[in-house]
Amino acid sequence: MKRQTSPRGCNQGGNVMNRKLTMILAGIFVSVFSMVTISEAQAMKNGGLNAKQEKTVTIAAFTANGDLQKLKTALNEGLDAGLTINEIKEILVQMYAYCGFPRSLNGINTFIGVLEEREQKGIKDELGKEPSPMPANKSSIEFGAEIQTRLIGAPATGKYIAFAPAIDQFLKGHLFGDIFGRDNLDFQSREIATISALANMEGVNPQLQSHFNAGFNVGLTEAQTRSLISVLEAKVGMKQADNAYEILGKVLSNRAKKEQADIIKIRLEVGDKVLTATLIDSATTRDFISLLPLTLTSKDHAGTEKISDLPKRLSTENAPSGSDPSVGDITYYAPWGNLAIFYRDFGYSSGLVILGRIDNGIEAFNVPGSLKVTIGLIK
Repeated sequence: MKRQTSPRGCNQGGNVMNRKLTMILAGIFVSVFSMVTISEAQAMKNGGLNAKQEKTVTIAAFTANGDLQKLKTALNEGLDAGLTINEIKEILVQMYAYCGFPRSLNGINTFIGVLEEREQKGIKDELGKEPSPMPANKSSIEFGAEIQTRLIGAPATGKYIAFAPAIDQFLKGHLFGDIFGRDNLDFQSREIATISALANMEGVNPQLQSHFNAGFNVGLTEAQTRSLISVLEAKVGMKQADNAYEILGKVLSNRAKKEQADIIKIRLEVGDKVLTATLIDSATTRDFISLLPLTLTSKDHAGTEKISDLPKRLSTENAPSGSDPSVGDITYYAPWGNLAIFYRDFGYSSGLVILGRIDNGIEAFNVPGSLKVTIGLIK
């Protein structure tokens, strides 16, 4: 006689199947998560753009050229890659300053449609953070001027400022103050978006060149900019990528020449030792160089640094509010108006401006008491 399968046995079989199904789904989830993680790790290893930055490229590029069907795909991919709703909204809003209100609004309306479709499918996307309030003690023009200076590396200059003061105010107050000043999208992401949009527009190579420079000024690397252009090549078009590569080449060449020209070397005679140092080009450094040659009495301070009084106070125009010096740094301490050379590590100090760094032989300063130091410019 055959044994009958009991209801309990049926439930057991069903439970086994459920467990297997759960394990399979879990495995798929882990695999997908691992692929995303590996992709992010590979991007970090290669120094290229991460997944969210790559999607920023396509969102900005297709908004700029008005290809709404491709933009729709890019928006879905951006959300899937982890961009928040508010981050994407910031990209689309910023685009109006570069490609006009019509295309920005078309992009925003396309995004509204994408979110509605995803909601109907049960997909819940992260809203993301809202921008912080603007500084209460600064006008949008003052705030924007600070941001503009940081992006371009110096206060803005050009004939357009005197010729059309209104556009200068709009650039500072609105573009850089009201838009770039919104902190729920960082400067690197904003420059990636701007470069991508400009690369997909004709007749704007001077602006594209400026924003490649701005991207480098806020920390983008050469590898990241090349990765950006690779995305354009794969997703947008070879013509746009070739032009972007050409402009990037000019920017890299010009920056390399400037860096070479900006190298400032000084000679320090400390007792019977001769040291060299490399200075950073800045208003404070240039003011210091104007005093050379100098013979100073360098006194020990706190067993960490040697400090010397200077003949006059130095300019701190565009200097940071403070610095965290390392061993070998040559600095200017604005509150006291003196030169400070660090032979031991030290923490952040407000009012400290780094002038440069001793190339070798810093141990010459690591001695008790005072030293006579003669400093001259190497021409």
